[in-house]
Amino acid sequence: MIKKIIIYISIFFVISVYPIVIAQTPSPDTANAPQTTAKPYDRDDVYKQIELFSTALSYVLSNYYQDLTKEQLDEVMSEAIKGMLQGLGDRYSFYQAETSRKREQENLFFAKFGGLGIRILPSPDGFVNVVQAMDGTPAMKAGLHAGDKILMVDGKSIENQSMDDVVGMIRGEVGTKIILTIFRSGVDTSFDVVVTREIINYPSVKSALIEGQIGYVAISDFTAETYTEMRKSLDELKDKGIKGVILDLRNNPGGMLTSAVDISNAFIPEGLIVSTDGRLDRFDSEYRADKKRLYSADIPLVLLVNDNSASGSEIVAGAIKDYKRGLLIGDKTFGKGVVQQRFPLDEQRAVSITVSIYKTPNGTWIHERKLFEIEQEQQKDMDAGTISDNLRQEFIKNGITLSQSSTVKIKDRIRGKGVRWQINDGQSVYIIKREEGKLKVTQGGVPVDIEVDQPILIEDDKDGENIKMLTKFYEGEYANKFVYDYLSKNQDQSLEEQIKALEENVPELMKTLADNGIKLNQRIVSMYVKRTLASTKNTPNIDLENDLQLARAVEEIKKQVNNPRP
Repeated sequence: MIKKIIIYISIFFVISVYPIVIAQTPSPDTANAPQTTAKPYDRDDVYKQIELFSTALSYVLSNYYQDLTKEQLDEVMSEAIKGMLQGLGDRYSFYQAETSRKREQENLFFAKFGGLGIRILPSPDGFVNVVQAMDGTPAMKAGLHAGDKILMVDGKSIENQSMDDVVGMIRGEVGTKIILTIFRSGVDTSFDVVVTREIINYPSVKSALIEGQIGYVAISDFTAETYTEMRKSLDELKDKGIKGVILDLRNNPGGMLTSAVDISNAFIPEGLIVSTDGRLDRFDSEYRADKKRLYSADIPLVLLVNDNSASGSEIVAGAIKDYKRGLLIGDKTFGKGVVQQRFPLDEQRAVSITVSIYKTPNGTWIHERKLFEIEQEQQKDMDAGTISDNLRQEFIKNGITLSQSSTVKIKDRIRGKGVRWQINDGQSVYIIKREEGKLKVTQGGVPVDIEVDQPILIEDDKDGENIKMLTKFYEGEYANKFVYDYLSKNQDQSLEEQIKALEENVPELMKTLADNGIKLNQRIVSMYVKRTLASTKNTPNIDLENDLQLARAVEEIKKQVNNPRP
């Protein structure tokens, strides 16, 4: 029986996998790196590896102290496939179980699911980053932020877990509680956040009118309904006489490729929007504009992006930038420019494999790739905002000459020292990351035209007192109670009246916090009051005092409106 199983597995691997992988090229993470003299594998190498795997499985089936059940064998083989894909070193290639396929339909086609209301992306250090805590969801009410890193779920580490496994751990029965262990930049120690799962039913588009003439449209992700939702919002705003559009893709992790193309097409009348380039010709595609999907080719446009804008968001950003159709404001995008395809293993399971990369209309790569490493001694100068001569020489040795006007700044820090830096030489942007005791220079993502940093409202402090105060503020749900209580007594007021009244009453909330031993900056408290009110009304949170990127976008739209292009 064991021999038959081994023979079957060997045949399966040779017939099903061999034709796909026999010709090999570098993965998208390394394809633009310096070429090496490493010898490509041949047919005999494949057979040898299959024989090794078969021998290992034979030892397990023959010698394990218990007879394996059918379910255990299924689990062993599933884990083997997971391990094989992890060995590619590509975090976007993974094993997809039945539940994962169901989630894709929920997220992309139905936009309704049970969970916390967070959007996540993998972090290079093996954990996952929160890229958005959606308005009005359990995650937002619990105080989770974009940029938070999840270390553990219910006390279990998620280090090096696949995204599919992490999502499986986070989602669960409605009404049950989950404990997330969070690391937040600027905070010395991790902390726990308790969240209660709910049904999440969330449209991908929200819109608002700013200052009576600017249409604001925020897209949280790209689903099958996103283009229709956006067109409806734009038509409603057009009836109000808008003269410009701010399209907000910050913290948007992506979604359906065709949806991202359609959103780009709404502002680009003709030409190539994005192309895909793979090792095999069948994975090469071009996506071009269709005049039927055009909304406006000339309305003033600003695109807001940040370093959590990924995948589909970067397709839109790359197309808008290459055609100079609008102005990009915020931060350089994430750098996830790869295409995955699902290959079925049986009726329930599949593998997701990266088959190609995205290219902008000008042929520019989006996907982040490692260029080279530098010595840790460079960190001191970069923390001080200085590009040393030694650092310039390291770039020159790797074929890159930084301009004399190049700048460096800390993008993420812990206790005053950087863990991620950005070098901008006017033409290109490079990110340096401290990982595994090394400083890695990478490039990728779509650079913005105008970089705007958001204000740091919670300063780093030695004893972590600030985060303790903020945690107490969240746990006591002070902002929620303050807003809900006011709304229950003033339901007949307009949204504008409610915003103004709540802002005027924030000093009362500050007194309540002080009585409970919570010391926070009033600006922070006011910010969360505005966020909470916006979530209860299911409207975008237009906070020009604290959202400096949005404030700059409004300023630039006004310039375009007052000085239209010829």
